[in-house]
Amino acid sequence: MSSLLQWFVLSDIGRVREVNEDSVRTYPIAEELKRNPKLVPPGGRLCVVADGMGGHRGGREASSLAVRRIGQLYYSQLRTNPEETIESVIQQISRELLEVGQSDPELERMGTTVVLATAEGTTAYVANVGDSRAYLLRDRQIHRLTIDDRWVDLQVREGLLSDEQARAHAYRNLLTQYLGSAEVLNVHQARVTLQPGDLLLLCSDGLHDLVNDQELSQILTQTSPEGAPKRLVNLALKRGAPDNATVAVGYYGPLRPRYMWLLTPLLLVGALLLVAFLLSAALSGLRLASSSPLPTVTPERFFATTSTPTRIATSSSTSTEVRPTSTSIPATSTPTPTPTPPIVIREVTSRDDDLTSEQQAIYDDCRKLESMGGNTNPRIILARTHSTELPVISFDFGDEYPQEIGEGFLVRTKADDKEKCVQIQEPLQKTIIIRDDHQELAKTTHPFEYNKIYLVLYQP
Repeated sequence: MSSLLQWFVLSDIGRVREVNEDSVRTYPIAEELKRNPKLVPPGGRLCVVADGMGGHRGGREASSLAVRRIGQLYYSQLRTNPEETIESVIQQISRELLEVGQSDPELERMGTTVVLATAEGTTAYVANVGDSRAYLLRDRQIHRLTIDDRWVDLQVREGLLSDEQARAHAYRNLLTQYLGSAEVLNVHQARVTLQPGDLLLLCSDGLHDLVNDQELSQILTQTSPEGAPKRLVNLALKRGAPDNATVAVGYYGPLRPRYMWLLTPLLLVGALLLVAFLLSAALSGLRLASSSPLPTVTPERFFATTSTPTRIATSSSTSTEVRPTSTSIPATSTPTPTPTPPIVIREVTSRDDDLTSEQQAIYDDCRKLESMGGNTNPRIILARTHSTELPVISFDFGDEYPQEIGEGFLVRTKADDKEKCVQIQEPLQKTIIIRDDHQELAKTTHPFEYNKIYLVLYQP
């Protein structure tokens, strides 16, 4: 079976930040892979991870714009040399971010790091700007493929600081370049010939600052590609996760069936239930055959009952059929009221469409996104009632791992008086899950369409 690159991703807000300024996106998108799991477009299967900066709004919008526009431009501009295309696209996105920041005072300091990888045939192309990293795991050995654009790393390379001094230095997080700056970027690139079983790891500094290379190697070796992102993020969370943590694991090899670990036990349970049903039916048939005489029971009558009737022998020549007592609830004069669903979703078509003042402000912020890069993705306003703290809301993107977002995205906070608007990357039938401390509180599914704004209201 031929090998291809398959991506498994997860991004988490962490335990300290109010907003997830990281973004991650894979190409082809999940909907296309559902239709054709073996699809490999010209240019390969691309994954982009970006870590935004410049305030809550600026960082989030910078990283989101970067991962979206890199995919659009890479595939539209690709000719024969992926490395030249990657260089050109990253330089162009950096200029676009600079222009957006100059046009809006609130986004003046916006910028983002970026790391990406794609594979065409057996050749993987990797690039980065900033301190988001890429690794290769082969034969249980991990190799870093990228260069950190941090001031302290430059000092280490020049022999002016040791690794220990760099890790404790006051300027350890100071970047020397990033997308959105006025400088021409020095895009770091690497090329790797892949072998079946190789793993590529892309991550933001929210992971690699807390998990060392040896631990990365151990987890990637001991865990399936599908489960590795969750395990890595959980380790960062266990260590405090002061920053957003984003992980993308790319497996190069034969196509891996998704969720087989869940499908197998379900099939086993189904088979056991079927066997139990057949045995029960056979035993019931034996009991019926031993009764004398046997009254006529039509198939329609037999299958209309909720359980198999039990026949009790009497002193007469006939048997008495005893049916179970009725389980139906007698009708009452007062109908049972229909409970209000905890998650309400509706399209918002205007600023004054029954919105609170806070929701109207977020609606205006959603509309502003239309002027950024011709954005037509659906957007959502999330709100709450009867709750002092908003639980985490998770969007299940089907084949991809769920993306969880916290309160900072949704409403005005004391620390950040800017309105937030959440974008849905792909307009699909999404499953919305409300969680609180990883406990599921409510769940519903809703179709989202292009160029529309939705109100998602959680009312426990």
